[in-house]
Amino acid sequence: LEATLFDKRVTSLTKGDENPPFSYSVWPHALFRGKASVQQGEFYLEMMLPVNLVQEVGQGKLALYAHTTDKKREALGTFTDLKIGEAEPSPPGDNRGPAIQLFMSDTTFVNGGYTNANTRLVGVLTDESGINLSGYEPGNLIAVLDGEKTFVVNDYYVADQDDYTSGTFSYPLFDLSPGRHTIRFTASDNHNNEAVATIEFEVGKENELLIEALNNYPNPFSESTLVEFS
Repeated sequence: LEATLFDKRVTSLTKGDENPPFSYSVWPHALFRGKASVQQGEFYLEMMLPVNLVQEVGQGKLALYAHTTDKKREALGTFTDLKIGEAEPSPPGDNRGPAIQLFMSDTTFVNGGYTNANTRLVGVLTDESGINLSGYEPGNLIAVLDGEKTFVVNDYYVADQDDYTSGTFSYPLFDLSPGRHTIRFTASDNHNNEAVATIEFEVGKENELLIEALNNYPNPFSESTLVEFS
C-alpha cells in the first residue's frame, strides 16, 4: 500500500491569461509519502510530522493506493475526515540532519564516474525523525546542478515500507551536456535539521565509447591474458 498525507488545503487563483481569473482549492503540501504492508486487509502507518507545518487545526487528506502482488487488482481512495494541526508540546530532541547517499542512474554508481546525458539522480535518505518534504521552508529536497539549475525533488521521495525513518527518490535528468558536472543536494528532517551532500559525475559524448577501468589477468603474462574493461 502507498499512502500520501497532505496538510490542509489552500485556495489559489488562476493567472487569468486566457480566461477571467477564478479561485480553486488544492492540497500542495505533502507531509508524508510512504509504503505499508497489508495483512488480512489491514495496514498500519507511523510517521512524524514536520515541526513547521501550519499550526491551525484543519482538514487534511490521506490518499491511498494498493494492489495485489501480481498487480492484477488495484484499489485507491482518499480519506478527509481527519484533523491536522497544532504541535507536540515537548517533542523528542534531535539536532542532527539526515544521512544522504547520492548516485547517478542506480546505487552501483561510484562518485566521479560516467553517466548518460539522460539519467536519474538517485538518493537514499535516513533520519530518526523522518524526512521533511512539506514544502514549508526549509522542508524542500533541493538539487542544484553546477551551481546554476535548481530542481525540487519533494514529489519523488517515498519512505521505505513500514519505516518512516528512511526512504529513496529517483529524479529524472535530461539533455545533460558532455563534460564534468556536480550536484549539490540539501535535505532536512522533520525537526528542520539540514544536511548537504554532493556528487560528481561525467557525461560522455554521444555515440562515443568510454572506458572507465581496464584490467588484465594474469599480469604479467607470457602467452595470453584476459582483458576486462568497463
